[in-house]
Amino acid sequence: MEDIKIIEYSPLFAKGIAEMWNKSTDNWGGNNVVKTEETILREHENLTFLNVFLAVKGKEVIGYCRLSEYKEDEGGLYISLLNVRPDYHGKKIGKSLVIRAIERTIELGWPRLDLYTWPGNTKAVPLYKKCGFFWEKRDGMIHFMNFIPTVLQTEILKDYFETFHWYNDAKREILIEPDGRIENGFEYYEYLWEKNGKRLRVEFERLGRGIRLIETDDYMVSAMVENKNLIFGRKYKVFYKILNKTGEPLNVSIKGLNDKNIIFSLDKSMKVVGEKTIEGEFYVGEIFEEQSKWRTHPAVSAEIMINGKKALFRVGIVPMFPAKLSMIVPDYESFKNVKSECYIEVVNNFKEEAEFVFILSDSENIRFLKKKFNVKLKGNGKDLITIPYILKDFSFYSANIPVTVQLNNGEIINFRKNLSAAFKGRTGRFGGETENSWIICNGSYSLELNKFNNKLTIKSFIKDLYNIFINYPKIGRPFSTEFSKKRVEKVEYFKENDAMVLKAVYRSKYFENIEVVSVSKLYANGILEHHYEVYNLANNETEQEIWLNESIFYDFFRAVIPYENRIIELKGSYGRLIDYWEGSKVTENWIFSQGDKITRGLCWHKDYRVVLNEELITIEHNFGKLAAKEYKSTKPIYIALGTFKNWQEFRDFALKKVYSEKLSPSDHFDMIVNGGNPFVKDSFKVKIRDYKQTYFNGKITLISETSSFKPVEKKYTESDQIRETEFLINIKKNIDLDLLKLDVNFNIIEFQRKIAIFQIKDREIKRKISKEDGIDVYSMENGVLEIKAAPSFSNSLFSLIYNNHEWLDSSFPKPKPKSWWNPWTGGLVSAPMDLIFSSILEEKRMVNFVDIEDNYQNKWSGIKISYELEKNDKYCGLKLNQYYLLLPGLPVLCFTTEIIQNTGSLFNFVDFYTIAFLKPDSEITKSWFISRNLSGEMIKYKAGINQEIHSHSPVLFGSENRKEKVLFFAGQNSTNLIAFANNEVIAGLGMNKIIAKNNDKVFTPPIFLIFTEEYLPEVYLKDLKNIWFD
Repeated sequence: MEDIKIIEYSPLFAKGIAEMWNKSTDNWGGNNVVKTEETILREHENLTFLNVFLAVKGKEVIGYCRLSEYKEDEGGLYISLLNVRPDYHGKKIGKSLVIRAIERTIELGWPRLDLYTWPGNTKAVPLYKKCGFFWEKRDGMIHFMNFIPTVLQTEILKDYFETFHWYNDAKREILIEPDGRIENGFEYYEYLWEKNGKRLRVEFERLGRGIRLIETDDYMVSAMVENKNLIFGRKYKVFYKILNKTGEPLNVSIKGLNDKNIIFSLDKSMKVVGEKTIEGEFYVGEIFEEQSKWRTHPAVSAEIMINGKKALFRVGIVPMFPAKLSMIVPDYESFKNVKSECYIEVVNNFKEEAEFVFILSDSENIRFLKKKFNVKLKGNGKDLITIPYILKDFSFYSANIPVTVQLNNGEIINFRKNLSAAFKGRTGRFGGETENSWIICNGSYSLELNKFNNKLTIKSFIKDLYNIFINYPKIGRPFSTEFSKKRVEKVEYFKENDAMVLKAVYRSKYFENIEVVSVSKLYANGILEHHYEVYNLANNETEQEIWLNESIFYDFFRAVIPYENRIIELKGSYGRLIDYWEGSKVTENWIFSQGDKITRGLCWHKDYRVVLNEELITIEHNFGKLAAKEYKSTKPIYIALGTFKNWQEFRDFALKKVYSEKLSPSDHFDMIVNGGNPFVKDSFKVKIRDYKQTYFNGKITLISETSSFKPVEKKYTESDQIRETEFLINIKKNIDLDLLKLDVNFNIIEFQRKIAIFQIKDREIKRKISKEDGIDVYSMENGVLEIKAAPSFSNSLFSLIYNNHEWLDSSFPKPKPKSWWNPWTGGLVSAPMDLIFSSILEEKRMVNFVDIEDNYQNKWSGIKISYELEKNDKYCGLKLNQYYLLLPGLPVLCFTTEIIQNTGSLFNFVDFYTIAFLKPDSEITKSWFISRNLSGEMIKYKAGINQEIHSHSPVLFGSENRKEKVLFFAGQNSTNLIAFANNEVIAGLGMNKIIAKNNDKVFTPPIFLIFTEEYLPEVYLKDLKNIWFD
């Protein structure tokens, strides 16, 4: 240890800290998140710590210890993070860091130091126990408490530590199990020191977190309460036992101290020779809520002086109602004017049998069908009582009901207990207070402010595994965690326009005269609007700048994130750890998640920048110095629960755009083929990019399913620090369609992904104009497909030939009645939904051969059918250019329509359709279509009878008589697809909502007809969504 030093954090060591974490992943279950100097600097600007201690060897950081104020209980500091680099385990670095944290706790005058670890981390238990920590028995995470700071700060004990060293001379059996000796229901923790024939023993009581026994070579003093569970409103006994081991008189005084709701006025002084027991009486005052099990309890406290030196003794008790009565309304939808049931849980807090009688009172909106209840319970027994009721209207119930208790000895006790609960439905706005929280409700949604940790949680009737809540506010810098446990000063709830408002007022202990007000507005559509107001209540300007930290817990499961100017989509749990992401790379002011059963969205003002750290999305506000009586407020954030069906809608809301441009999301582990262009030539590049803060660690392989190239692979280790790579692919044979398979086999994850590519051939596209049935026909052929249009016949493409088979069903050369239509021309066509065929046929049409480039500069050739509506009143002035496009040698037809809007009106989400009447077989009954449903099942629908589906995936059309099939893929609008059939037709239909001002020109998202022998799921075709025209 000679060359290892324990020092305070400095930004100069940020790079070394990042390297330490990157080499310590095995300490944390194999976490592969990569830390950088920048992320460390940002983390340490925003965390609410008091101190960070580093173990350094030269310029290397090999250990880390963060000290914070303990936010779950009073009177303690907290080691919130401790790490030693694995290659330095066993060198007592962890011990040095922990001891430094204990020393700092003492320097700051705190009585206790806590820490948590996970149940599987038993190898760390001996270190903690040797440093004075006690393992508190509880479920879940392992909680440790260290009372050495109290020992060393207690006046009566200080002289002993001139002889003893608190660490070196401690005597303790180290067992890998919870600590504590149980006596009469109390749990005691013991310290013991021995050196040179001298001995010191100190016991702490768990509930009160204080000393209850001191034994030296000269005396022993102990405190004992007859029972820990005490009914309020009564007096109880406490006993102080003093044993003098010397022959000299011992000067002893005991002065009782009030603590919370315990009144204790004992005041005695005496000389003790031998042994003496002092009896005291204390009173347990009224309580208004149940005592939290894991927080410091009210204690029977006394200042004890022995020979002029004092010590504070504390024995914690559990103040209790005579009975615990809690109203429980199942957290699902209530219904009006029907008999329903809620429940009251009754717990007998007496050790003996007791009978409880209580009477419920109706409210304006709730009528109880039974009001009086007699419940007899054994000592400490409990029961769940069913309460039938009828609800007139959704509302909050709160009543202070009378309760009578009769004990076996005839004693009768009367008290009152508040019962409260929300009866929620689809309508109604109201608020109220329960034992654990303040609640407001607006329709199907509710917002709860937890009384014990000040978290704001929005809920709905739809239960989802992935909650979102607003954390308690923090002011600073460094930011204080005082509001994690400090109860709000005042809460109001009221109606405001369409919202239900919850206003909570916090008063700071550390920042004098600073008041923080949390304002939440809950709307019936599931939107929560929230902001903070910060007030300077003083008559003078604040001495320092006032900072506010607002943070939101947000789970990234199935999240969509605007990141590095892309839209990154997480399709499951992989990548959901927030530490994978950097707030500085979030390029828009929103995050959205599809969730498990309900969508969630969070957005903030566009001027704010977020920090992502420790499961929280954080925004910092610097208000500067506040003038006397001045207040400032934050701009609101918005949380939407179940309001928006997809990220595109929520993005529009966040960006305040009426209609945002269409974007295709990228995967967080992205495979970018040919720059996102699915149409490739003989040579192209494939980029593999991980957007998360992690490095490649394993093998990446690219494989062609048609063997158009040999498999290629690259191998990496984490030390290479690579998160992006590129492959150059050279196709060795001609293909129409290939599936490029990515195979990733890393140390922590293995997966495969496929993307379809289409090879453009070096072929001439032929075009000609000929006569068929006496009319002009424009045809184009790319070596695989032939398409035809005839302007005098209709505005549709009437022929699509592949492998010598006609795939379009058409009435060419003349319109005729068919099925539901008269006239009907069939083929492939686009038009406004409410514009009938006959209106279109009345207009003049033009046909031209065209060459046009898409956004990737792919050179398409095709037929353009143009017409302008002049005779239709509603759409007069509308011009449509329909493009039927081919690439050389590919069995793919692309169709898009240019809409030139000169009607003089606004197209306000006008329905436009694209329909393809298909002919998979000359016999309609031999034709079918296949679609994948939302459960992933492939279902075949046979033509010849009425069939109609709304599909969220591509639809494959085929026949029993041929292996070739055609896939109808709606590209960017892949979820707006309909397939239908009857005894005469089979067709695919794509829908678009068009918004366009007068004189606007817009293109519809392309639709693709792809000839294939197998079904291609949408995920394989994702790059086709990147293709667009303008």
